[in-house]
Amino acid sequence: MNISKALIMTMVVTVFVGVGYMTALAGDPIVIGDYVWFDGDCNGVQDDGDDAGINDVLVWFYRDYDCNGVIDGDDAVYDYDFTRDDDFGIPGFYEIPSSGDRCFVVELDAATIPEGLFVRAGTSFLVATHNVDYFDADFGLCDEQVECGDCDGKITELTLIFHGTEAAWVEVNAKGKKKKGKGHHGNDQGEHLFAGEVASNGEFTFVGLGRDGEMGTEITIFVDGNENAKIHTSCSKPIGPGLIAGDFEVIDGYSRNGGQLCPVENPGSGYGECAGKVTELTFQYMGDEEAFIEVDQKKDGNVFADFVAPGDTFTIYGTDKKGTLGTEIYLYADGANEVAIHTSCSRPIGPGLVAGDFLVIEGYSREGGELPPL
Repeated sequence: MNISKALIMTMVVTVFVGVGYMTALAGDPIVIGDYVWFDGDCNGVQDDGDDAGINDVLVWFYRDYDCNGVIDGDDAVYDYDFTRDDDFGIPGFYEIPSSGDRCFVVELDAATIPEGLFVRAGTSFLVATHNVDYFDADFGLCDEQVECGDCDGKITELTLIFHGTEAAWVEVNAKGKKKKGKGHHGNDQGEHLFAGEVASNGEFTFVGLGRDGEMGTEITIFVDGNENAKIHTSCSKPIGPGLIAGDFEVIDGYSRNGGQLCPVENPGSGYGECAGKVTELTFQYMGDEEAFIEVDQKKDGNVFADFVAPGDTFTIYGTDKKGTLGTEIYLYADGANEVAIHTSCSRPIGPGLVAGDFLVIEGYSREGGELPPL
């Protein structure tokens, strides 16, 4: 049987092994699968009744040896199944038996999706089985294509799924505003966007509380009081369904000017040459002791002010009309030791660049995307 290359959606199924998760031993049997249905109101929710299931849709399971969510290298077809009636005569179900120590890429074969239907729900999300059967790999199809757009104007809403092994208290904070001057050192705590208990593989949604409903440039996610992940919400990095950060995965989201976010395609898979000025830089501070670090743009003033310990990292973002850092930035430690870095793309810049006590470890430009290492 030929494998269709025109595939509508991809879902990564990963079985975690190691510290922090229940170890799945080789040979432990698990079953992965569930349901394909007609999503009549196109809302991604299974509220259309038992007869909404769709039979005879082909689901391919690829063995993903490097667990990267991409069919590459030695990855090959592992198994397949067609949706069919379950034991109670309800249509739309499928399942694949496997072991708890493997990763898969699961795809619907576009040739078997009924004409006029399009994938709407369940796109690009991680399934953490934790050595147990998983029956939430669902695919909703609707009769209209839902348009999405590139992130533009900062993020206003995100829906995440939590892949922790058990329920936990989750908090999401927006990055605080920078304060400068006597009596003000560093960032304030920022807005609290979400706080609540979330089940393993549970979903939750939160919205921005800033001007125009935005979340600012970055959010930090805490699990049981410990920092677990950071997500850039400034639209300077790829963001959308499929983005994974720590124990969390984005499954839906919106930006102020771009509307619903499109799925992320192979996030972080490549670099581009610096073009259109630098928009974002992450530094590691290599000084001998903690210092108050300030970063100024040449024309648009301060973009960072906070205490940074030796070995710690910090990120700066451009604030001009195009979201860039302009042509040059200046870094200070305790008000002295000015270091200048060209951010106009006229000189080499990227991970590995050392300027005084500062090492660039990551960066992005407006037109070239992620900066390659020097």
